Amino acid sequence: MANTDASLDFSFDDLDALQEKKSRGNDLLLLGKAAYDAGDKRMAHDLWREATGIDPYNENVWTALLMVIEAPEDRRVCLDNIIAINPTNMKARRALMALTDREQARQRAREAEAAALLKHKAERRKKLVRRLGFALVMAVLIAIAVAVAVFGLGVGR
Repeated sequence: MANTDASLDFSFDDLDALQEKKSRGNDLLLLGKAAYDAGDKRMAHDLWREATGIDPYNENVWTALLMVIEAPEDRRVCLDNIIAINPTNMKARRALMALTDREQARQRAREAEAAALLKHKAERRKKLVRRLGFALVMAVLIAIAVAVAVFGLGVGR
């Protein structure tokens, strides 16, 4: 019985192409490991990055790439992909929670620093206003004293 649904058409050529693609991804994974072991993290990164484009559902490639990624945003992408591929990967889940905790701690520190800076600026503004107020009061008193000295009190004349 022939399949009449074109969306379900699948040939062994498709399977061969998929296997070849996976094989290329695994080759890049192994080449990246060799580069990493030789101390060439940049080359390992480039090879593993290419492998993620070829075989994006390979958990091992994302795990390897995670070893050479430093930016928190990029690490999050790797961990999210690992967990999407294998939701039971507890090591990746713990690493993602730790990354989230560090990001939240950094955010709280930035917010505390911003609040401290605003408080400092407000205190400086208050001091300035007090000084200006004091200077204004002194100026008025000096003006009154000058007026009295120049024009006298006008009492008893």
